[in-house]
Amino acid sequence: MTNQEIAPEQGQASQALFGIVASAWSTRVLQVGAELGIADLLKDGPKTLAELAEATETHGPALSRLMRALVALGIFTEQEPGTYGMTDLSWHLCRDYPGSLRNFIVFFGLDWSWSLWSELPYAIKTGKSAMRHVHGMNVWEYIDAHPEHLNLFNKGMNEFSTIINPSIIEAYDFSGFQSLVDVGGGYGNFLQLLAERNPSFQAILFERPSVIEEAKAIYAQTPLGSQFTLVGGDFLKEV
Repeated sequence: MTNQEIAPEQGQASQALFGIVASAWSTRVLQVGAELGIADLLKDGPKTLAELAEATETHGPALSRLMRALVALGIFTEQEPGTYGMTDLSWHLCRDYPGSLRNFIVFFGLDWSWSLWSELPYAIKTGKSAMRHVHGMNVWEYIDAHPEHLNLFNKGMNEFSTIINPSIIEAYDFSGFQSLVDVGGGYGNFLQLLAERNPSFQAILFERPSVIEEAKAIYAQTPLGSQFTLVGGDFLKEV
């Protein structure tokens, strides 16, 4: 076999590696599309590229390239040249849509969060925190100093929990539990599922104080409030 000849299995392996590399580009495209709120603009009906560019305050030709990529990924559909609509995937980029992952996706696309991956070699070589290396503090300290990012993180974690927790509930029999402590449980979605199934169940949610304050506002508006004990603290510290 000469240097110019590539066996079919070698070509498949190369394509698989290229797909891994390209997935990073796809992720970034998805994050930008979510941040621009394109799905919310399209949920009431198709819009033209010009309409989307005006609403998002973006450069039309550049947005066109982004939309081409999002269509190729199956996130949106181009119903006719220059006119875009929703797909099953794009609904999950809408704000307040059941099963939405918008906040989760946008948080990990924030500049400071995304750029940490460029410091992976440092972390692997030294065994030290890339976050502390770049920003001089850990993640919790950083987002505490940036309330808008903290809110995005809390909502994003709740979105992720809402998706995976029903599977956990179905996979394990929790019927024998009369109470349970969820440490670092976000807004308490997991405990909420258990409380809804058992009126006598007592839920104890232990989370960071800022999250607990938001959880208090949530459960004050539901009949489950009497089943919840909300405790603020730091599970990274001994008490």
